[in-house]
Amino acid sequence: MTTVFIGRSRAVSRLNAIIGDQLDDLIKRNCTILVGDANCADMAVQQHLATRGYQNVIALLHGQLRNNLRNHEILPLRELR
Repeated sequence: MTTVFIGRSRAVSRLNAIIGDQLDDLIKRNCTILVGDANCADMAVQQHLATRGYQNVIALLHGQLRNNLRNHEILPLRELR
């Protein structure tokens, strides 16, 4: 199984159709998706995955949790070291 990290961009708050299609491809391939919890692209990715009902997601956090739309497994960044 493939694990994919989707990095955040503070300048992005909505996903275009191309990114949505790429996320849908990851869903079809049953990838584990690591995504942050910030109020930007992270939240947009979480929303996209939530609308698809996709559960194979791990929310990464640095400090206090900000967004975890589907109560995904949480992984503090300090544990990745």
